[in-house]
Amino acid sequence: MKRSRSKVRAARHIAETGTALAKRFRTDAEMAAAATRVVAHRTVMLTEALAKQDLRAGSEMARMGAEKVSAATQAGTAALVESFGAGRLWLDLYFRQAARTMALASAFTGRRAPGEVTRTAEAMWTDLLDTGAAMARLATEVADAAIEPIHRTAVANAKRLAR
Repeated sequence: MKRSRSKVRAARHIAETGTALAKRFRTDAEMAAAATRVVAHRTVMLTEALAKQDLRAGSEMARMGAEKVSAATQAGTAALVESFGAGRLWLDLYFRQAARTMALASAFTGRRAPGEVTRTAEAMWTDLLDTGAAMARLATEVADAAIEPIHRTAVANAKRLAR
């Protein structure tokens, strides 16, 4: 039984989506566990340091602030770089639609077979749907790129504070 290209593409998309969701879940669970350990450790350490008027409290607070600013800056930069792909997707769609519109124009002038109009219109809709799916994938890639520096910082802090 021959499978259509769209069914194969849909099956591949489902498999890729499942894999991406599993990776995202693992990353989020790891980051949540690391953040919980870091918050608990720092809360105890800062409480003890403030009660004893220990200077460690000030240095740990300064480190926390610097880490947060650094992670946020890296996350924003990564998201911005990933989002540049949207321009390429829109430009590609524009040129494909322009070419298909020209094909439709020649079909309406009678230079092409009547079935060509239907095939061209179907191709235009397919282009729109493919671009929509690509934009959805791009949105998850942007989110993944943005969360990666935050994840890296949280996990590194959990390891550092566990010593």
